[in-house]
Amino acid sequence: MTETNVILKVQMFNCTDPLITVELVMDKRHQAVDIADKLNDIAKAKKENTTTYFVQTIDLPNGTEDNDDDIPF
Repeated sequence: MTETNVILKVQMFNCTDPLITVELVMDKRHQAVDIADKLNDIAKAKKENTTTYFVQTIDLPNGTEDNDDDIPF
């Protein structure tokens, strides 16, 4: 399994569902968390109080072997 860290940008709105977009994909979790924290600081400085950045870690099959045990579901 290959660990992948996805930085998600979540924008909240009053009259509709939140908008969730992929901002960045990284290999190392600690780097992804650092970048997400910095992006949250930038959003706060810009007074974008409806925008938040999150890190979501997912495990993906590495693709080198055709093994059902590598499938995450």
